[in-house]
Amino acid sequence: AWSLSYFSTRYEIQRFKSGIADSNIWQVNSSSFSYSDLTALPTTAYTYGVRGCIDIACSAWAVSSSITTPAAVAPVAPVSISVVLNRGNINVNWAVSADANGYYLERNEQPLTSGAGTSYQDVAPPAGVEYTYRVKACKYTACSAWVSAAKIIVPPAPVINSGGINSPSSLIITWGAVASAIRYDIEKDGSIVSNANYTSIAYPDTNVNSGVTYSYRVRACAGSANTTCSNWSASTVLTMMKSPADVSASLSGKNATIAWPSVPSATTYVVYRNGVSIASIQASAASTMSFIDVLTVADTYNYKVSACKDGYCSSVAGQVAGSVTVQPAPQTPTGLTA
Repeated sequence: AWSLSYFSTRYEIQRFKSGIADSNIWQVNSSSFSYSDLTALPTTAYTYGVRGCIDIACSAWAVSSSITTPAAVAPVAPVSISVVLNRGNINVNWAVSADANGYYLERNEQPLTSGAGTSYQDVAPPAGVEYTYRVKACKYTACSAWVSAAKIIVPPAPVINSGGINSPSSLIITWGAVASAIRYDIEKDGSIVSNANYTSIAYPDTNVNSGVTYSYRVRACAGSANTTCSNWSASTVLTMMKSPADVSASLSGKNATIAWPSVPSATTYVVYRNGVSIASIQASAASTMSFIDVLTVADTYNYKVSACKDGYCSSVAGQVAGSVTVQPAPQTPTGLTA
């Protein structure tokens, strides 16, 4: 505080520590005769200078005697701290502590940030690692006890470890379990196809068509909200094995020749006679595959062919069968006379 300086239109205040002036000069209007220094450090000796000014003309500095600030009193600890997953980031929030002028935040006991704010976004911490965040409130050098939040993990993206044909009418993908996940989202060709509570680590897809290629991705989620989910896995591209085009069959004596056009990527073919598998044929580079079936019983025979790869075969549903009929032998003549 100071007394009136006649003709002054403002007052300027400067703080000195060990005889060295601060770079800041505070100003108050001519009706004020005191100033509160809210930035002074605890247990520090200061002197203060005040001068009266009008326009650019100022008086000499009037300098106070030295004063030592009292020791700081630690503020109370924040009453709460929370952590929330947010699309691969972790949002940390804590309660305001009265009298605090700053906070220190640590992750796994390593300094993360400090300042006057009460929130922080930890951007993209490594996934799959368990984190504990703690905060303390400070007033200058005096700080409260640490307050810790519950442990939290950013789920890593699943790794698809297999995929292929599951049956003549379905594809399947499987992936490794993610420890912190409570559900998984499955994406097919850019759209999520799993239900909201899918927990299996395999996805059989029956909504597929012969010869069509599909792209799949998976993500792991640690909660019901999508903000708790990991990044998407790398894509896995699968093609539903295409059935051979319509099968033809011709009869020569008792030999039925079954023929069909080759299917790209097929490694074997299974030949069905009247719905029963009768042969497995190794694929070749030929554009047309064939098989000879020796028939011994008079009947009508229908043939279909399934294309296979890695132990999985295409459906023969809807395929036009090749058909042959073996006629019975003529009856023995009767009424023979000589």
